[in-house]
Amino acid sequence: MTIGLDLSVIQTPHRMRGIGATAINFVNNIPATAKSNHKFVLYLYEKDRAEALAILDLTGLDYEVRDLAEQQRINQIGRAHV
Repeated sequence: MTIGLDLSVIQTPHRMRGIGATAINFVNNIPATAKSNHKFVLYLYEKDRAEALAILDLTGLDYEVRDLAEQQRINQIGRAHV
């Protein structure tokens, strides 16, 4: 099975709390059986992607990274940037 994960939250100031910390812990604790039986698609913004990937333990994970469009980012008051 292919499992998609929107990890863009780890590219925000919220990376180390709440949903950001949960996303990091989820990826870093994927069981070996899941790593060997599933493929993962990680969705990130292109900007600062390498920094986001560096905080994840991707050892043994069959994954690919796909870009999210920058204009899809939402600002702090909830309106889409254009």
